Amino acid sequence: MSDKTAPRCQLRLEWIHGYRGHQCRNNLYYTAGKEVVYFVAGVGVVYNTREHTQKFYLGHNDDIISLAMHPDKIQVATGQVGKDPYICIWDTYAMQTVSILRDVHTHGVACLAFDSDGQRLGSVGLDAKNTLCVWDWRRGRVLATATGHSDRIFDVSWDPFTSSRLVSCGVKHIKFWTLCGNALTPKRGIFGKTGDLQTILCVSAAKEELTYSGALNGDVYVWKGITLIRTVQAAHGAGIFSMHACEEGFATGGRDGCIRLWDVDFKPITKIDLREAEQGYKSLSIRSVCWKADRILAGTQDSEIFEVMVRDRDKPVLLMQGHSEGELWALDLHPKQPVAVTGSDDRSVRLWSLPDHTLLARCNMEESVRSVSFNNDGSQLALGMKDGSFTVLRVRDMTEVVHIKDRKEVIHELKFSPDGSFLAVGSNDGLVDVYAVAQRYKKVGECSRSASFITHLDWSVDSRFLQTNDGAGERLFYRMPAGKLVPKEESKGIHWMTWTGVVGAEVNGIWPKYSNITNINSVDANYSSAVLVTGDDLGLVKLFRFPCLKKGAKFKKYIGHSAHVTNVRWSNDLQWVISTGGADHAVFQWRFLPEGVMNGVLEPLLQEGYADSNSGESDSDLSDVPELDSDIEQEAQTSYERQVYKEDLPQLRKKLIGSLKRQKAPEEGLRLQFVHGYRGFDCRNNLFYSQTGEVVYHVAAVAVVYNRLQHSQRFYLGHDDDILSLTVHPLKDYVASAQVGRDPAVHVWDIQTLKCLSLLKGHHSRGVSALEFTADGKSLVSAGIDEFHSIVIWDWKKGERLTLFCRGHKDKIFVVRSNPFRMDKLVTVGMKHIKFWQHSGGGLTFKRGIFGNLGKQETMMSACYGRSEDLVFSGATNGDVYIWRDTTLIKTVKAHDGPVFAMCSLDKVRPGTFPCTLSTVLSLSGFYSIHCPLSLWFLTLSTVLSLSGSDSIHCPLSLVSDSIHCPLSLWFLTLSTVLSLWFLTLSTVLSLSGF
Repeated sequence: MSDKTAPRCQLRLEWIHGYRGHQCRNNLYYTAGKEVVYFVAGVGVVYNTREHTQKFYLGHNDDIISLAMHPDKIQVATGQVGKDPYICIWDTYAMQTVSILRDVHTHGVACLAFDSDGQRLGSVGLDAKNTLCVWDWRRGRVLATATGHSDRIFDVSWDPFTSSRLVSCGVKHIKFWTLCGNALTPKRGIFGKTGDLQTILCVSAAKEELTYSGALNGDVYVWKGITLIRTVQAAHGAGIFSMHACEEGFATGGRDGCIRLWDVDFKPITKIDLREAEQGYKSLSIRSVCWKADRILAGTQDSEIFEVMVRDRDKPVLLMQGHSEGELWALDLHPKQPVAVTGSDDRSVRLWSLPDHTLLARCNMEESVRSVSFNNDGSQLALGMKDGSFTVLRVRDMTEVVHIKDRKEVIHELKFSPDGSFLAVGSNDGLVDVYAVAQRYKKVGECSRSASFITHLDWSVDSRFLQTNDGAGERLFYRMPAGKLVPKEESKGIHWMTWTGVVGAEVNGIWPKYSNITNINSVDANYSSAVLVTGDDLGLVKLFRFPCLKKGAKFKKYIGHSAHVTNVRWSNDLQWVISTGGADHAVFQWRFLPEGVMNGVLEPLLQEGYADSNSGESDSDLSDVPELDSDIEQEAQTSYERQVYKEDLPQLRKKLIGSLKRQKAPEEGLRLQFVHGYRGFDCRNNLFYSQTGEVVYHVAAVAVVYNRLQHSQRFYLGHDDDILSLTVHPLKDYVASAQVGRDPAVHVWDIQTLKCLSLLKGHHSRGVSALEFTADGKSLVSAGIDEFHSIVIWDWKKGERLTLFCRGHKDKIFVVRSNPFRMDKLVTVGMKHIKFWQHSGGGLTFKRGIFGNLGKQETMMSACYGRSEDLVFSGATNGDVYIWRDTTLIKTVKAHDGPVFAMCSLDKVRPGTFPCTLSTVLSLSGFYSIHCPLSLWFLTLSTVLSLSGSDSIHCPLSLVSDSIHCPLSLWFLTLSTVLSLWFLTLSTVLSLSGF
């Protein structure tokens, strides 16, 4: 049976070639550490020019298109495109999220700007109204919004001296905004007769209500208040895309390829023409410029970053380069050297050094390049073109050997045979042409049995056979060089030199359910490590075991590409994986870390930033997970949706035609006196002591406060549907409870008065599965059972959300626990996951738990924090307690023979009560025969009860504990029976008896 587990090896992002220059501006800055910050694809990059190293921020899930630098030069804000785009504010030193802002813009975030003291952030959306928004970004709250303009806005800038004034500009307009309270009031700029009405591309507010703006015609417009007072004509020969203000003055960059420096009064200092530089070219266009002391950064339309020293302005240094706008598909690796080659629709072919992260050579072609292949010794390079032709180059000088055009459709795949004798060229015509290299690429064969376009080719080790994949999902085998079809049965003994095809029994496991045959664009097998790398349409690079024969194989996944990953390949020495992005036209270089390297040394590095960023586990539904306990499986599949909700009843009554007049209600009434039972079959952590020692729990739609001494009950009856979750405030005087419903409500109520203190609703659907107060009692965390199992943090007294919409997990969350030492941290556990969360501004970021080699990825049913802020315990379905340090599994303890349903940590324990010091963790687990003496473990309380009687009771268990009141009480659920066990006397008291 094939191994369906995820491979133990890893990838770590090491380098990205490229910079997002097209359709963006003002996205390149120096940090306080003299590093360079910019973005490419969905990655924020911090580049150290001295050490030639990169750091990565991976908090986005789509193309980043805007960036703003905080006044402290440490934090930056980045905005992305997408249906629900968001803004991330992150630290350029730690590469960690500081705040997330969402739920205002749609389509994308076009531009960003911090105010002069860094407290507020202005953002402009790509929606139809080009919405302008001002944020208190640290708290994640919107201060004001307004319709920006009817046409596109290109830039926004705050007045550095007047905190309530900001300026926006765009297509044939400039607006001056005043922020007063939560209102933004605009005034349009008055052009008058001083200058023509122009599209304004960039803007910078200055002292004394002066504003400088760059126009499409290359002029700089100078404004006083809202009135144009003068123009600096022909400041540039074409549109001015970027304007940067600094202590020294202003820097501007334009479509003419020039950088111009101006003093604080906007008088010219110097002009630098990058087109005339050694590495310049005729069409060079500057999209971003940054001036700091004696250094200037310039980002170009064609994805280059130049650095210019003011004193040596004639010798700009090319820091970074990549492919310019256009699809990037062509990729191959040199067979003998650590060199990669890429080709793009920008008509360039580039050779990259993998160890040095530098460009070795570049050759411009006359057609778009869609495929590329080295021959067996790396001396020649074949290029497949978009027009159906192919070209062969000598690698040493990039000169042409031959150019042949036998097809009309694009050449998406071509490959030399292992012995170097033949070149197979596959086209979208559905044909593979075979050429003899020694005969100056004379055509000697043709493979013509495919019904669709050719997607992948692989040669056998002996160069006698060729296998093809096509767009119809068909895999065919041919005898070379004639191209005779080989029956599938005869192909089983063939050894393949490479495996890059996506179709075949050996790679069945790479396909998720309901996927299209074109969803996975590229694969490449590493035979020695038995691992396969894939690139797909979701922008993911994945690692599978090879072969993976059955669907649903688990994988490691890596984000970064913002669009479809078009190609992936291993380097010749198998140290690196190279991936290319189609729409982001970026080249990612990943370091391969084999299983032997992964024994804990590098694992903390591999989960930097966000979940799945550098160490993502599989989310496959069909994974190598043990069978679930029947109760857990039933609970996971339970649907809480109703056909009719209570709020629907008034409308339904109106539709009923009554034949009899309703009689007057009777004067007598009913008062609830006692409720037998307790909701334990699908709930957990819902049984607590109050300050006065009463027991709080729920059943049906009733929250119950039970006095065990008087055997009486009091009720909170504010809910109108089944209560699913309940928790008690740290002071044990308030309770939060939540229910099922279309718009389920969370009630916070007083235990003594039974009065509702706060009603929280409007942000969950179906129901709320878990609740938790933070240790300071000021915030409440809720987890829903909606499609995304969303997590919300509330300021429950004010009834406000502290976080915006956050997806918790694709499967059910059973428990959420707040860190007792850090109010901004929490942990969630549930179906096949444990996640460690950080509250950052208005958002939540998470890291997955790293299991390593110490334990399998199990469904977690319970969790609690230990004695320190970085220590977490979780209870699994296999009966083990998992012990975590930060996000890494450090130990497992076999605690039970069945699932660990509940767990609690105790801070205060009476001496001598049980043999345990510091922190004690109690866990209770289901289906035990209660015929055994009390047994205590260092970490867990296992199989705990002795009863006088003859019958065995088998039950799933729930837990309540009190860290303040001793003696400790444990509560067990036994078919709606709750038992109270007092440790000091070990007396068993039957407290409640159910049905």
